[in-house]
Amino acid sequence: MKVIITIPDLRMGGAEKMSLTQAEGLAKKGFDVTLLTVYKAQDFYTVPAGVKRLALNLSHARKNILGKTKSLRTLYKTLKEIKPDVIISNMMVNVAALGVLLKIKTIFVEHMQLDKTDINIQKKFVLNRAAYCVFLSGRDEKYFKKHRFKSAARVIQNPAVKLAALEDKKPDFLKPAKNAVAVGRLVWEKGFDILIRAWKKTAEKHPDWHLSIVGDGPQKDSLAGLIKEYKIDGSVTLAGQYKDMANVYKNADIFILSSRREGFPVALCEAMAWGAPPVAFDCETGPSDIIQNNHNGVLLNESTAQELAGGINFLIEHEDKRVQFAKNAAEIIFRFGLEEYINKYADLCRN
Repeated sequence: MKVIITIPDLRMGGAEKMSLTQAEGLAKKGFDVTLLTVYKAQDFYTVPAGVKRLALNLSHARKNILGKTKSLRTLYKTLKEIKPDVIISNMMVNVAALGVLLKIKTIFVEHMQLDKTDINIQKKFVLNRAAYCVFLSGRDEKYFKKHRFKSAARVIQNPAVKLAALEDKKPDFLKPAKNAVAVGRLVWEKGFDILIRAWKKTAEKHPDWHLSIVGDGPQKDSLAGLIKEYKIDGSVTLAGQYKDMANVYKNADIFILSSRREGFPVALCEAMAWGAPPVAFDCETGPSDIIQNNHNGVLLNESTAQELAGGINFLIEHEDKRVQFAKNAAEIIFRFGLEEYINKYADLCRN
């Protein structure tokens, strides 16, 4: 069976990583898999062996009608040439819509909170006409059904994978002191501005601890300015993108998720798989499915700097809790298994 898995690009991010996970897993099960990236961007991830790669490198900067029309023509031509049996479209509404129009079995995967996305005419068409719409939470499925969209809805939560370390080396940006780590694109949704404000309070009480924020994005300069304004340059590092995330997680004493909004946070699962005890905001979807409060981490009700500082300081000041939470966190790989995740997508392709 010929399957196209599509994603906007392969920049650092959870949806991008899950697209590769789908591709690799289905290829290992004997599917003929092509990973299609649509827009031009530098790859952060490597495409797995056994997966074909097609990069269209269309410019997503062209927002005018002519640019969109040319992009749709290229996508249409590509799908006609490959003639897949199934399209798994990760966040690509335009590809999913073309798949439906071409009468190709189309599985649309929403990686964000559905009610916070732009449900325009094209997306409504996909939500009503795709063979399946896959969501990361039951909340999104309920919203989908409440609004009476007609595609078959499925909830498939991301797997918790314990990444293999590329080398046995502690990253240079991690300090000899105790290390707190946060990971993600430097965008508003991830709440790193809240985290920096919270860390100012933590640094005052616990100057021997250090925070590393791993990732890149449009808010890099503003976050650097905030760090400088609060005079915590020596206590916080904007580490940029980093390939060997296993070595980040294995050397993290605390993992922090400050997101205002999430789907099903991949970095949180990966960190917990390595035994990093987490503290996170209980945003509407994601963290509460993963963190069992006061068992394998700390879940905070209010998305404020004061609340986050309190949660971080609690873990710092209670080493016994950190040790116990770390042990319990590592069990997440049994709750959200990789094999089950791939099997669910394989079943959707075959059915």
